[in-house]
Amino acid sequence: MKKLTLFELNQKIESEKRLNIQFKGCEFKEANDKIYMIKLPKQLEKHKGSLDFDKKLKSALKNLEAIAGQEIVFTNGEPIELEQPESVSIESSVVDGLIKFSASSGKIRNLPVNSMFRLKVDEALIKEIEETKALNNRLLDELKNDLDYALGLILQFETKNKGLISNYYAVVKKDKKFVKSGDAVNLSESTIQSLVLHINKKYKKAFRTSELPTFTHFKEAFMYGVSGQHIKPLHDAQEVVEQFKAMRCKTILGRPAAEFLTKALYQELDGLDVLIYDYTNPRISAYDTNKTLIANAINNFFNKINDDLAQYISNANARRDLIELYSKILCDYYIKGVQHDLDVIIASNMREGKH
Repeated sequence: MKKLTLFELNQKIESEKRLNIQFKGCEFKEANDKIYMIKLPKQLEKHKGSLDFDKKLKSALKNLEAIAGQEIVFTNGEPIELEQPESVSIESSVVDGLIKFSASSGKIRNLPVNSMFRLKVDEALIKEIEETKALNNRLLDELKNDLDYALGLILQFETKNKGLISNYYAVVKKDKKFVKSGDAVNLSESTIQSLVLHINKKYKKAFRTSELPTFTHFKEAFMYGVSGQHIKPLHDAQEVVEQFKAMRCKTILGRPAAEFLTKALYQELDGLDVLIYDYTNPRISAYDTNKTLIANAINNFFNKINDDLAQYISNANARRDLIELYSKILCDYYIKGVQHDLDVIIASNMREGKH
């Protein structure tokens, strides 16, 4: 299929009635040999914040890509990063540390997630990980034991699909470049998960693995809180209480609204995708795949009872804000679970008949 220019794409949308209706109000920008959607069409804008918004957006982008013969990227209000020349060397993180980050092609610097990072396994790295305190003692010991077999090696990690670790291998420096070495390296999944937690916390990133470190009692933690740890149930968290007051949503089906949705999440949410330690960076939200899981869980719950959250929270922006708040707070529950080994504490509390 012919690859259309931005001018040709706009012409096609304007000239065909069906496309004109579907993409009315849409705005595009051309940069980095790509076409970016910088403003949603009116048909999509009215669904923003709804539980099925991501699905509708994906479908619209797919239709546009079929017409344009190339990828269309939705910016979601974020500034477009102009890509750097291929010759740009690997950039270190804006945070001072031992681990270096870049895009695999040397493009797009200082993103919340880069497509590649590199580290040297040595005592300095272990010390940095200890000082960051993202891991409980058990995970830290497992990490140290596993990395013993890779001491002295420089490891490079590649990612795909919003920061998902896809590959890693040993490299050596040759003519000012890093190339694959012949050294075999085989890290456990737990070690890779722990490295990612350290990186996300210290370097303010949002890398992820196919599974998070185990937190068996995650759902019990947010449903009931954790006795003796100053951890309240999700519906009693101050930010959640204030959010429901602001939305003027007191009850759902005759029950306290915040508690009702906590139970819905307890029933339908299986886990999270990524642990994000820095929600103050607005650009990192693009990598928060937890929001989709949470929205789907709530949607599934209401579908099962033949109902809709919109009946109780009519404002789409308010629903979106609630999902984003849940994502942030539930992420914090999981972070505490891993950092303080809450599984041990919760299991002990349950044996004593308390949460």
